[in-house]
Amino acid sequence: MDNKRLRKIEVEYRNSWILAIILFFLSILFPIVTFIITCELKWNTSVFLAFPLVHLWWFAPARAGYLPFFIRKLIYHPSLMKRLFWLTFFWPFLIFILLLVDYASNLWVTKALFTSIFFLSGALSSIIASVATVLPLPLLARELSSRFLNKIDVEALGFTRERVIMNGFGERFYNSPEVLRKGLPILIGNRTKRAVVVSHIMLGVTTLNVPLNFETKSGIGPIEYEEEWTLPEWVVIESRSSQILYIPWQKVMNASKRAEEMTQKVRKRPRFHVGIYDPFLNRKFWSKEINHQSLLQEFSYLEWVKKHPEWGRK
Repeated sequence: MDNKRLRKIEVEYRNSWILAIILFFLSILFPIVTFIITCELKWNTSVFLAFPLVHLWWFAPARAGYLPFFIRKLIYHPSLMKRLFWLTFFWPFLIFILLLVDYASNLWVTKALFTSIFFLSGALSSIIASVATVLPLPLLARELSSRFLNKIDVEALGFTRERVIMNGFGERFYNSPEVLRKGLPILIGNRTKRAVVVSHIMLGVTTLNVPLNFETKSGIGPIEYEEEWTLPEWVVIESRSSQILYIPWQKVMNASKRAEEMTQKVRKRPRFHVGIYDPFLNRKFWSKEINHQSLLQEFSYLEWVKKHPEWGRK
């Protein structure tokens, strides 16, 4: 992947975050400020004046896929997506009509709202602002829970992790050559409420500090090199359970050597990750960063043990 395409991914990822932050703050802060100013300064304005930008929070998660809302499953419900699209498209026009009606009726709707519930008059601005803020929270909570609580964990052995401290400072690793000869073991933990099916395992390498699941509008991802291994049989990991899978060392070495070549080329260590693919969800789940140089050293050690089987038997 050339530098121009890499730069495009980084710029688009940065711009998507800036756009999401701007839209989110416009949709939340604008109604709050409008209500506070209206109530504190006693302006004779319509209550609907605070709502033209509320719908923007629907587009705030656009950085994840340029779709409204947080739910990926909406992709498979085109009729609902179409309704949401037209709602967001006509939302400003709808608010404009309500503003005209309210002003034509001498702010009858606004006065009815402010006077009918008299006991809320002291806290009306904060309550209405809170309602406008809380609207996106159920979907946001669902997204956060799926990201941090109900998630798929892909873990590699401890010696492969990036560490701050050096070997010899309280770290101890016990090698098991007999087990590692089967391949590099990865532990897959399923903390979701449904079974996960693993059909492929990927070894991804990238020099970009961009989430691995991010894709540009053109579908380009940050992975610069990917070594793929197709499992002979699909593995089912039940809900709230875990399982160990072994990646052939040949696949691991191919990706590790490519990562080492990239290290020599760019003069910095690239990010190395292990991922699994679920064909039913059509999603990839990636591990934390792995030190590919540790993998190279471990494989060299296994090769040495294979050539010296008598070593350590006594």
